[in-house]
Amino acid sequence: MTDGALSDELLQMIFIQCVVDHQTSPHFAIRDVPNWVNVSHVCRRWRSAALDCSALWSYHFVTSLRWSEELLARSTPRPLKICINFGLQKRRSTWLSLTKNLMRHAEHVQEFQLQFPDVFSGHTQICSALSSRAPRLQTLKISAGSSFQLPFVLFDGDTPALRTLELSPCPVPWYSFNLAALTTLSLHGVHDQFQQGMEEFLGTLSQMQDLTHLYLEDALASATGVLSRVHAFQIVYPKRLRRLLIDAPLSTVIVFLSCVDIPVETEVRLGCHAEGNPSPHDYIQLCSVLARRISTTGEHALSSPTVHSLTIESLKWRGGTKMSFSGAEHDFHSFDTISGEAWNLNVPLMIFVDLDLSTSDGDILSNICCSIPFADLQSIHIIRPPSSSFWRRLLGHFEELQYLKLSNGPMPDLVPALSPARADQAPVRVLAPALKKLVLFDILFSATPRESDTLHPRPTVDVDGDVEPLSAALSSREGSRGELTLTKCVVNKHDYDMFGKWEGGDFHVVGRVTRPRAGSRRRTSI
Repeated sequence: MTDGALSDELLQMIFIQCVVDHQTSPHFAIRDVPNWVNVSHVCRRWRSAALDCSALWSYHFVTSLRWSEELLARSTPRPLKICINFGLQKRRSTWLSLTKNLMRHAEHVQEFQLQFPDVFSGHTQICSALSSRAPRLQTLKISAGSSFQLPFVLFDGDTPALRTLELSPCPVPWYSFNLAALTTLSLHGVHDQFQQGMEEFLGTLSQMQDLTHLYLEDALASATGVLSRVHAFQIVYPKRLRRLLIDAPLSTVIVFLSCVDIPVETEVRLGCHAEGNPSPHDYIQLCSVLARRISTTGEHALSSPTVHSLTIESLKWRGGTKMSFSGAEHDFHSFDTISGEAWNLNVPLMIFVDLDLSTSDGDILSNICCSIPFADLQSIHIIRPPSSSFWRRLLGHFEELQYLKLSNGPMPDLVPALSPARADQAPVRVLAPALKKLVLFDILFSATPRESDTLHPRPTVDVDGDVEPLSAALSSREGSRGELTLTKCVVNKHDYDMFGKWEGGDFHVVGRVTRPRAGSRRRTSI
């Protein structure tokens, strides 16, 4: 295809996309004239198309006074889009003066992004130039080092058109802006002096009626002092909210959920961090507010979103446990974070808590899972499963559970929970009576060596015997039938794959493969 086959309008769209890709690159820097300017030097037609596109030159770079004035002339009357990364710049004194010159046109700025390194001595001079009102400003993004603070109001707080505000960490009093038109608020690492109390924050939030995306990471202070009077706070109704992330102290999350009526369509990510030495009562409050907010009754309650599966993952690298409630049938792909890529995955609720699944905290975690009224939940996947009363509580609650998967860890004490239980003068009770499939992936069974006979006192292994208690428990479940799959499991130092079925008191092994870990000859039976 020749360039003549492309209209001027299409060429201009391609040119603009080159600029956008350049300025959104994590390695964005202006050392001289950026490469995308070369589109105006290819041929006369391209140059004419580029010079006639004022939107192209509205994306400002800062290199010299001559270029700055030329860009202003070429972009007229378009609003300006400015992105400056001082962390990759040289000749900082030159850029300081050029940026100040550019800020004389603050009333024409539509998008403004500033990136500062951890150590930068000129940020006060730069930001002091941002005192003029910005009536067209729609996007403001500032990222800087943790010590970066600007305790004064930018743009005189006069930002009536502001739609997106992203501050990481938050170096300014973010609530000083005009936030009435805001649709996206992202605050990360708000300094103590800029943190609002929960009552003040709720008042600020109530002013943002168009808000669709709210991300708060280390942005809110502890709310332990107001828990006792949270019932007196006014309920906030962000009717257009579609994404919510809160990574904050446990008390703050409880107060937020108690006072904000979250729409049913909202994807919710909660990071609940322990404060001091938390007691089980603190988490009972979390269970209570989750049950109340995600229900089908009550004047201000949410309708329960569609959830079919639950993934519980013990995050060993950071401590704590993550619970993901998904609309997928099963095997939801989990992430080690509650933010970033964990959106648009049909996961209406994700919760992180500072609790260890492998300890007595497992009881608290099972209470949290069981407190949320997701009646249609049919699948549970537990990564690094625990051994505790966790199992009896969990399996006893989800009566419609059909699929259970355990992966990446030692085999838990699951047999008692799967075996029928009979109390005195009471009928036999089968937990998770609808269970149809049990999957074990990369699970380590404990070794049970035994003497083969008197002539050969050396211990031998019974690979199938170690799985027998599990198969026996499944076959004893009256009136049920299903499938057991073991993949890449370790049984008595053997890699073990197996597929079997249970029905009517019997368990039948369809196929198995064992591979001694020492590299011995493989044995297969079908």
